[in-house]
Amino acid sequence: MRQYRTKLTQEQQDEIYTKHITNGLSPNQLATEYGVDHSTIRSFLKHKGIIITETKRFRPSPLSSTISNDDDLKMVKLYTEDKLNISEISSMFKVSTNAVKHRLIQNNIQIRTLAETKKIYFEKVKQSKSI
Repeated sequence: MRQYRTKLTQEQQDEIYTKHITNGLSPNQLATEYGVDHSTIRSFLKHKGIIITETKRFRPSPLSSTISNDDDLKMVKLYTEDKLNISEISSMFKVSTNAVKHRLIQNNIQIRTLAETKKIYFEKVKQSKSI
């Protein structure tokens, strides 16, 4: 038996767009609310020019609850300004790398790619040799 795709009315599309933009609801949350597959919502939002990136959900480590808001700010500074990597920061705060990554993401910090991390590392090595 063939399953037909659920079509969203124009009114529903307008509501979905507004809820996503103003309330920050994810495609999965909207799909559940409107009874459609999340790919339907993603396709609609993509058609509207909104790029949806896949985000992984991180489970904070038990030690991450010991991280204060001040520590959050220090982690952000160390990562963005001082260019330390996640592993270095986790060692400083004695928490897991996942805890640091989770906190950075919560603070809307874009996590560096491996290539970016390597580039920063080699720049530091080059600087240390020239000193």
